[in-house]
Amino acid sequence: VQVVITSIVNDDLREYYQITLHDISKRKKELESLAYQADFDKLTKLHNRQGLEKQIEALIEQDRPFCLALIDLNWFKRINDIYGHESGDEILVFVADRIKKSLRTQDFGGRWGGDEFVLLLDGADEATTKSIVARLVQRISKPYFLRKFNQNATIGASVGAAFYPQDGRVLQDIINLADQAMYDIKNTKNTDPEKALKFSHELDARE
Repeated sequence: VQVVITSIVNDDLREYYQITLHDISKRKKELESLAYQADFDKLTKLHNRQGLEKQIEALIEQDRPFCLALIDLNWFKRINDIYGHESGDEILVFVADRIKKSLRTQDFGGRWGGDEFVLLLDGADEATTKSIVARLVQRISKPYFLRKFNQNATIGASVGAAFYPQDGRVLQDIINLADQAMYDIKNTKNTDPEKALKFSHELDARE
């Protein structure tokens, strides 16, 4: 409810207050819907890139340690090429569901764009990150049944991770490091879910 209070002085200089109530429920719901659409992916119902960046910036402002894990799906293009984009969307929804079930209550998951996803792990150390990512990749790697084609489709995932503040204090630097680690592990064409993750500091060690 919106309340408007107006002071009114009549001819004999007596003051009154007029109170007007407006039902703004519909307008509030419309604004909430627009805010949701701005920060969430329509297909997967996860945070979109903008929504994730807001969450990351909030953690940085609070100087709270976190791990950013960038996920790229393996063999996803093959699904789209063989079975079509509708089946590709099914796979993306399937992956989003596995992300939701793998995260802790304090974590965030989102779709970065295309077939890339992000895990934002609040306060996670290397061991915790490994545990969460291994569980998620194993779940993603299980065959998904495409009812329309009566076929199983199998995908995998390559994951690169970077930590705040150890690896950087600027959002774009952390994203770039996670991205480099992710593409490095993807280029190995590894199919073992247990070896799907690379940390950015492992790139430095290798070099």
